[in-house]
Amino acid sequence: MKILGFIPARAGSKGVPGKNHRLLSGMSLVERTFRIACESGVCDRIIVSTDDIAVMALARKIGLDVPFVRPAELSLDTTPMLDVLRHGVGVLELAGYRPDAIMLLQPTSPLRTAEQLREATSMLESGDSVCSVAEVPPTLSPYSVMRIEGGWLKNFLDEGQKITRRQDAPAAFVREGTVYLVRRDVLMEQGSIYGQRCVPMLVTGSISIDTEEDWTEAERRLAA
Repeated sequence: MKILGFIPARAGSKGVPGKNHRLLSGMSLVERTFRIACESGVCDRIIVSTDDIAVMALARKIGLDVPFVRPAELSLDTTPMLDVLRHGVGVLELAGYRPDAIMLLQPTSPLRTAEQLREATSMLESGDSVCSVAEVPPTLSPYSVMRIEGGWLKNFLDEGQKITRRQDAPAAFVREGTVYLVRRDVLMEQGSIYGQRCVPMLVTGSISIDTEEDWTEAERRLAA
């Protein structure tokens, strides 16, 4: 299977300015992501999709492929990742490269491991895609969450009224960013990162860098 490693790294982060090329424990987020992808041995090709000149220079220095410049209209805070992926794959296919699957590797998950990428690849056999998830703490379960309507407090989910003990609530999970792996036809023909059969890969102890506090915590964990 030809798997395209896809690293999105646009400019303009507001939570942590310049985070994609800023050094975290001595290595940029983009380089760390690239090295782990190479170490995993599962990617046929690895590219970066960026509009950031600094990221382009860094990528070329470390040997990371920059086959195109991401258009400005696909580099906004509001741009869906689906559109970014479809654009990148479309450009590559016009140039003659067609992958069987795309592995989305967001630089903001610096604690991912090569073994996790190999695990995701082995899990794809039975589905349209693989998505890493983390279990939601029971106190934040959608069955426990409340909403305010008309000034009154109500269960966010109607089913929540039936759950009287926290331990009786079904386990809930949230996508956490370590890896998304999707078959090419699901992405390009169905217009989805997940398809109908998305295999969950449970991940613990991960972190996604969105704030300076996240950055500090990531440095602490990497140092440990």
